[in-house]
Amino acid sequence: MELFIRVENGQLKDHPIIKENLLQVYPDLDFNLLPEWLMPFQRVDAPRLGPYEKNQRCVYEIVNGVAKDVWYTDQMTPEEKLAKQNAIKDTWARVGFPSWTFDENLCDFVPPIPYPNDGNNYVWNEDERNWVLP
Repeated sequence: MELFIRVENGQLKDHPIIKENLLQVYPDLDFNLLPEWLMPFQRVDAPRLGPYEKNQRCVYEIVNGVAKDVWYTDQMTPEEKLAKQNAIKDTWARVGFPSWTFDENLCDFVPPIPYPNDGNNYVWNEDERNWVLP
């Protein structure tokens, strides 16, 4: 799907428009020679939030001559980060496995042995401290 966006005084206006919709309003529009009020728009998927990121938002910007989605996030404060870690640790203490350890970078518990990557579905067996087929 080709997208375009309006430009006014060098600033992006409104939301991206599908090419087919533009053709309905401007049937003679030459997409090889766009008017100054219109430019191509590149849709960019939202990146996955990190464990200590919040408030993801998208802004339309012109970057290196290309109009596109630009994603921003806020980092958690040290207090928010600690509160999140403590909440996960509290929950894990009730429902998790004792052999798993907390990884601060992931803000999650990880098993002592990585999950097998052979296409099978495994479950954790705490008695054996290993992944087993159900």
